[in-house]
Amino acid sequence: MTTILVLAMPDCGKEFVLETDASGKGGAVLMQEGKPIAYMSQTLSYKAQSKSVYEREFMDNVIAIQKWRPDLLGGISRGRLYHEGRIVILKDLPRVAWILHEFHDPSVGGHLGYLRIYKKIARVAYYERMRKRIQEHVQACEVYQRNEYQTLSLGGLLQPLPVPTQIWIDISMDFLG
Repeated sequence: MTTILVLAMPDCGKEFVLETDASGKGGAVLMQEGKPIAYMSQTLSYKAQSKSVYEREFMDNVIAIQKWRPDLLGGISRGRLYHEGRIVILKDLPRVAWILHEFHDPSVGGHLGYLRIYKKIARVAYYERMRKRIQEHVQACEVYQRNEYQTLSLGGLLQPLPVPTQIWIDISMDFLG
């Protein structure tokens, strides 16, 4: 025999648990003490579905928290949940290092520069000294430093061409801007 799940009433004095499923198209369940309080099934856009599992799960969390913000705000006792519409992460948590690693160091499409990483993280999260932490992480990344190139690097000193010994032996052109 099967039992039908009934949604429980939220108790703001108890801890909320948010479970997300980013393996498919997305969805989330808000629970307390193992009992569901609310559920959400929202299909992520095609572009969002092509992102990594970590990014999809993070987006599911953001969407769910935005939807259930009034319920969650009553149960939060320390810190703030949002800053300008983004999830707030305490700066001392190891999660900040994990986020930096996930957004900067993935094997496919990773090791981007500071500005690109900042923009990707800033869309979904906020933490104190975010810009500085991202800059420090990018500067400390050996792979990025090895592969970085300067777009404004100078060409160096001009070298004179050797004087030909006969007529029409060597033909060259100088391209100076």
